[in-house]
Amino acid sequence: MEAERVEEHLESGLVFTFSTSRLFKPDGVTGKGLQGVKGCDFVWRKAQDKLFMIEVKSSAPRSSDDLRAYLQEVATQFLHGSLLWLAALSGRHAGRITLPDELQRMGALQATPRLILVVSGLSQADVEPLQSALQRHVCATCRAFAMEQPLVLSGDRASRYLPVRP
Repeated sequence: MEAERVEEHLESGLVFTFSTSRLFKPDGVTGKGLQGVKGCDFVWRKAQDKLFMIEVKSSAPRSSDDLRAYLQEVATQFLHGSLLWLAALSGRHAGRITLPDELQRMGALQATPRLILVVSGLSQADVEPLQSALQRHVCATCRAFAMEQPLVLSGDRASRYLPVRP
């Protein structure tokens, strides 16, 4: 039996290790007609019933004006990453986007999606207010797509949910 191939990805000072058959990197999709598209860092099929859309940042703002813009940017990255995956799954962008095996299967659509924001420079004390703000910002999107509430993780706590190390 062949061993599962894994790759390491460095994002905002954290090293993520994913199976190549379960990972799509929307932020790496470029080309004509995709100007202005800003995908999240990873779409990862963690298990048959779990699909994580992951964005990794090094910091988060504290002021309310900066926070609104930050949350809008993160929400756009989650949305674009999801749409790129769905478009590729349905045959759009043929020849331009290649999905790994586990994300090509129609069963992947039945996995429960979850948005996960990892902020490597965030203290655990700052997680709760940012998570509440992100939940309010994407509440309607989560309801529309029957998603779990988004999760915000500090770099220290990310390894509880994701294959990551500092």
